[in-house]
Amino acid sequence: MPRRFRRPAPPVRERLGGIARYLDGHPPDDPLLDPLHAGLRGLPPILVQAAGDEGLPDAARLTGHARAQGVDVRLEIYPVAAQSFQLYWSFLPEAADAMTRIDDFVHVVTARADGS
Repeated sequence: MPRRFRRPAPPVRERLGGIARYLDGHPPDDPLLDPLHAGLRGLPPILVQAAGDEGLPDAARLTGHARAQGVDVRLEIYPVAAQSFQLYWSFLPEAADAMTRIDDFVHVVTARADGS
């Protein structure tokens, strides 16, 4: 990649400041911030979509945590290397597929809830 397009990572102090703003005085394992520490029992069905190997460990942990608490959960892994890959639906076929699957999931879940 040409040097003019490279952006250095933000300094550690700046990254820690962002983390502190996100936490807003809460501990990192606060269930309000981290669903892996939250009670999920009683939640509606959850669809978890992960990008390749990068997001898989967290996605698998969340899926297992939800399933252990009786939540109907589905994990889908996509062969892409971008977080929030669904945003690229207009030119990334896997993202378009993921968006279609989200739509299908919502229709099935809401139809069940409506008793249809």
